Amino acid sequence: MHLELIQAGVETPYTILIAPFVDQPILPSLDLTPLAGKFVLKPAVGGGGEGVMMNASTLDDVRCARLEFPDQKYLAQAHIEPRLLSGRKPGFESFMWEATAFPVGGIRPRTYTRF
Repeated sequence: MHLELIQAGVETPYTILIAPFVDQPILPSLDLTPLAGKFVLKPAVGGGGEGVMMNASTLDDVRCARLEFPDQKYLAQAHIEPRLLSGRKPGFESFMWEATAFPVGGIRPRTYTRF
């Protein structure tokens, strides 16, 4: 999906794609310099924050993350600080109750079907 976003012209953080552990147990030398210190490591497939390491900074962090989901490709992405809008970080906050999302800030709730 990441490559499709780039091809569509969507700005994305600097990203290094990393092969799954099962395909390439020994990593070649990775230059993490473009990630500028701390970075985010996440499996290429999934969601809900599972397998995500927010403050990675070393090759050892990359090695450990790959072992958690050895069949997954991983993305190492530069950490981005959002700009402030009216002195606050932008975002969408909500809470769930009985399969209904209730956004904070006066937006109408949306109901989701459970499968």
